Amino acid sequence: MWNPSCCMNREYLWGIGDELVGGCEVFGSRRGCEMNSRLIEVRNWPELAQAANYSVAILSQRCLVSTRQLERFFFENLGDSPHHWLGQLRMAHAVELLQSGWSVKKTGLTLGYGSEEHFSRAFKSWYGFPPSHLRLRPPTR
Repeated sequence: MWNPSCCMNREYLWGIGDELVGGCEVFGSRRGCEMNSRLIEVRNWPELAQAANYSVAILSQRCLVSTRQLERFFFENLGDSPHHWLGQLRMAHAVELLQSGWSVKKTGLTLGYGSEEHFSRAFKSWYGFPPSHLRLRPPTR
């Protein structure tokens, strides 16, 4: 059953478009943006992504649509794949956690990586430097 608690107005979704592809015009120029999809009403994408452990399959299940419908929606409205968008969101969350002092291991496990090594490789592949470079350094005396 569709959960109306994850719905709101289109302006919020436009904000996600601004953040990811640089402009509301992406949504404004799309004919059929009022598509017969419930996805246009989802308002809490970051929270849903985190609850789905940054998995496209789980996210589509939570939105009660097929994975393919979710992919089409993202490509048509954000110009990106849900997999890439989820990765971007996951890595942004990793940066926040690391900069707030979390260990690399705790950050990786919290974000759903199976090991510290897997997280470190993914982070370095994404940003070009290891996650340990973002950890807060203890104050010098």
